[in-house]
Order: sequence, then structure tokens, then C-alpha cells
Amino acid sequence: MPVRLIWAMNVAPPYRLPVWDELARQLDLEVWLLSANEHNRRWALPRNRNFAVRHLRTVGVPRGESVHYVLTQPLGRKAPLPDVLILPGWDSPAAWQMLWWAKLRGVQTLAFNESTLESSRHTAGPVARARRSFFRQVDGVLTVSPGSTAAVLAAGVPHSRITQVVNAVDMEMIPAPSLTGR
Repeated sequence: MPVRLIWAMNVAPPYRLPVWDELARQLDLEVWLLSANEHNRRWALPRNRNFAVRHLRTVGVPRGESVHYVLTQPLGRKAPLPDVLILPGWDSPAAWQMLWWAKLRGVQTLAFNESTLESSRHTAGPVARARRSFFRQVDGVLTVSPGSTAAVLAAGVPHSRITQVVNAVDMEMIPAPSLTGR
């Protein structure tokens, strides 16, 4: 029986689709979305994907360019129980709610981090302590670049709990250059 993986994200970015398609070939993948779109991201999720998608009930609280989500309906006992749950960024209450749900059920958790030291406004104080606490509670952290890895290391995560992955590009989504030079 394949590993059951749930990957939770705020929205479905087009650059994540090739990764999800490949994972779905190897694992039982379901994607949980906190929103269909955000005010600055209007991405349509193609229907012909190899993985299931579940839209969670949330309320989004915009803050600058960010949106922080809160689950308005608990996941409860009826939610599918994965072997591994990949959590969105630590900064949304929904990520904390999903973390606690997973921990109560013995589900392994991975945090997904794309932030760098340069994009982290709070390096001390209560926000930095909350970030460190979140990363201490997960079983591992996925990063997408040397910069995002450095940010997680600076938050106190041991290198042995970090896996650096790459952001993928779906070349079919990028128009071919014109050969006529126009």
C-alpha cells in the first residue's frame, strides 16, 4: 500500500503542480487548499490532475501581501488520516490547527518553508519565538533554496531535520519563444 501524503497549501501555485503530479505517481497524494485564490494570486487548478484536492473551510485575514488563514471547521475524526502531512507556512493559525490535529493522531508532520532570512521581518521577540516553536514541533522541514534552508537553520532547526527540495517548472505552461523575433 503506498504512503498516504497530504500536502496543505494556502493556494495551488502552478509551479507546485509538476511536483504534485510526480508525487501522485508514486504515493497516494491529496492536496488540501486553504483558499481557491488570494487577492494577489488568481491561479486556476486544472481538473486533469492525478491527485485529489480538498478545499478546507477557512477564513482569510489579509495582512499586507500575506493572508493568514484560520480553519472554521475542525478537521475532526472524519478527515483522512495520512502517513505524512506537509504543513503550509508556520504563520497561519490554520497551520497550527493542522499541526495539533496531526500530533493528536500520531501523523508525521513536515513544515514547508520558502522564506529566507531577508524575508523574515521578525528575528527576535514573540513572532520569532512562535516560528521557532512551530519548527521544533514538526518532524522535519522542507526548504526550496539555500536561502530558505539558512532561515530554518537560524530558527534553530538542526540540519539533520531539513530536506532541501527544488521548485519545479511545468514547461508546458510557458509559451515557446517566437522564432521570428517579433
